[in-house]
Amino acid sequence: NECQGFTPIVNGLVDNSLTSQAAEQRKTYTLPYEKNEVFGRPEDIPILPRTLTNVDTGEHRIRLLIGRDVRTKEPVYWEYGHPSLPNRHLTITGNSGTGKTYTVQVLLLELVRQGLPAIVFDYTGGFTQSQLDPHLVNTLGTRIKQHVVKAIPFPINPFKPQKTRLGDQWIEEQPYDVASRIRNILSAQYNFGEQQGSAVYRSVKTGVDDWGAAMDLDKLKAYLEKDKENSSASKSVLSKIQQLIDSHPFDSRSELDWGAVAEPGTIFVIQLLGYQRDIQVLLTELIVWDAWAWTVINGNEKSPFTVVLDEVQNLDPGEYGPVGRILTEGRKFGWSGWFATQFFPPSMQKAGGVERLQQSSIKLIFNPPQNILNEVVQLITTDKAQLNEWKNTVARLRKGQCVVVGYAASGTRLVKAAPRVVDIIPIEERLDDGQ
Repeated sequence: NECQGFTPIVNGLVDNSLTSQAAEQRKTYTLPYEKNEVFGRPEDIPILPRTLTNVDTGEHRIRLLIGRDVRTKEPVYWEYGHPSLPNRHLTITGNSGTGKTYTVQVLLLELVRQGLPAIVFDYTGGFTQSQLDPHLVNTLGTRIKQHVVKAIPFPINPFKPQKTRLGDQWIEEQPYDVASRIRNILSAQYNFGEQQGSAVYRSVKTGVDDWGAAMDLDKLKAYLEKDKENSSASKSVLSKIQQLIDSHPFDSRSELDWGAVAEPGTIFVIQLLGYQRDIQVLLTELIVWDAWAWTVINGNEKSPFTVVLDEVQNLDPGEYGPVGRILTEGRKFGWSGWFATQFFPPSMQKAGGVERLQQSSIKLIFNPPQNILNEVVQLITTDKAQLNEWKNTVARLRKGQCVVVGYAASGTRLVKAAPRVVDIIPIEERLDDGQ
């Protein structure tokens, strides 16, 4: 298993001794683990079969412990592997400092200890080695991988025509498909008008026509500079994306096997620190689209492909953006999208993003900003008679407490559960109790 552009990792940490000059000389790296190798302390963290059902009994096995019901003290689970679960998507919302990121770490530990992988997009710094909970780091050790895109370009080409399925046939995208995707991503981030969007579309389409899978950001710049049909719009586009081009974030000569990245029992962090926020968002969406294309061909709903997207309010909330596509079509390709957000901006509400997030089979509601309390409570109930009661309950939530909205197991059946206030069980307590 070899793949280009991966950050060397020593004892679970990024090896920063590799200079940019050396990186240029060594374009191929062995993945920081061999396939099926057990890392960390295998006696403490057994690797279980990467499947959602026991092949002998047909019973579901994988469930993620969230915490304890504040009232009954009973454990509350995300029935992650239940075959009747509508999807494996999670929406988690709340104000800064209420425990959202910690809870994601808690659930990642539950996932990894049961042999499943996760991929985390980090542009807030919450998943750097120094910011992760030390109990999580000490327990998982080298099962936590960090790829710092600023240090070594990510090994994908966002201009590569992807394969898609139409009916019973697989077809490759045409240049106009690639051009439409890139135009939509850039336009959503920079609010491009019609002329700017047309300039992007023409330049990308011409480039893919000419170069195919060898098209890249530098060539996009050249085509925009040569665009005579609307030079003012092309110049405007270049002024926005020049820093993205100059940063060379992709190793476009490489092709990433996402199956090798999503190794059982590991957390793979795509670290986007060091870039401006607009570039972080663009990189996230471009990389997610590459992962989506891989799962369309290789994914299935019994092999979970868990991806954590923090600050999801910054991403394109539209139906054809990555978040919308994951929420509406991701289940059949194995996607388990974990979407964290502090608030719901008008753009997300206008594009139907909030309604799509409501489709998540489980929602964790932490104490939200006061100005969106009404919108957040709508995730819990639409019963007008209960709204005020839940407003008061949510406004009084302490750090580490949330309202869990979703499903629960009742014998072998899965039923819609009444919303419950839950205390998140700390990582160290989970380890001490052997839970």
